Amino acid sequence: MDNVDKVIQVITIGLLVASFLLNTNRFLKAIEIGQECLLILEDTAGLIDKKISSLCYKLIYVTMWKACHIINDITNAIKCAEKILQIDRESGERLEECELSIKLAAMYLHQSKYAKAKQTSKKALQISREVNHKRGEATSFANLGEVYLSVGKYDKAREHLEKSLAIHKEIGDRNGKAASYGNLGKVYQSVGKYKKARDYLGKSLAIHKEIGDRNGEAASYGTLGNVYQSVGEFKKARDYLDKSLAIQKEIGDRRGEAASYTNLGNAYQSVGEYKKAREHHEKSLA
Repeated sequence: MDNVDKVIQVITIGLLVASFLLNTNRFLKAIEIGQECLLILEDTAGLIDKKISSLCYKLIYVTMWKACHIINDITNAIKCAEKILQIDRESGERLEECELSIKLAAMYLHQSKYAKAKQTSKKALQISREVNHKRGEATSFANLGEVYLSVGKYDKAREHLEKSLAIHKEIGDRNGKAASYGNLGKVYQSVGKYKKARDYLGKSLAIHKEIGDRNGEAASYGTLGNVYQSVGEFKKARDYLDKSLAIQKEIGDRRGEAASYTNLGNAYQSVGEYKKAREHHEKSLA
């Protein structure tokens, strides 16, 4: 066995171990093994066939990306995804480039990197049209809609989200429809068209219930609560926010739970119930 075979064997074993660690919830250890595999590959640069080397790099970065994503280390998840994307581009894997660009755009959105999210979403949209990937096209429009919503360009947000919704309807993607209705509801909320906001959010909520999406259901209740608070219907606002909080507790969504406590604190403050407002704000910080 020559040195190249030994290196490939070591990396293969390393990947198997990292995959096992990943599947048994030892995420930091999986990342550590991935980093060791990267060092071995870098030390043997030029010895291994380029295609095999690229495949090894991709498998390592995919494993590390999954682990980082699970532990909510979005910064390092993005770094891994960017490496994978570069490999996909160099190897001409257009569909994989499209799929990963969509996921990367969502991560950029999560970190408020709107310029990068917009650029990556436009690239994903272009590829999805070239390879006739309708779901990818719809999701790219949705990501662009979220970018424009986040930066206050509401007409453009609505335009892109409506395109996303139309494609989701065409291909029968109920998750996509629910997300599009929800984001359109947020657009109408942002421009003060509260009746339309309630209509779209109600449609989103109905689909989330039908398909058993508890995260989506909680998010819809939360946004509806905020809409009712905006029009001074504080009892309805509290009812919806309480429903959102109950689901978030049930599914262990700590971030959502904190947001619901904050929103409930604001709702109680709006009607002068300052003791309850303080209690809920304190819980949001716990």
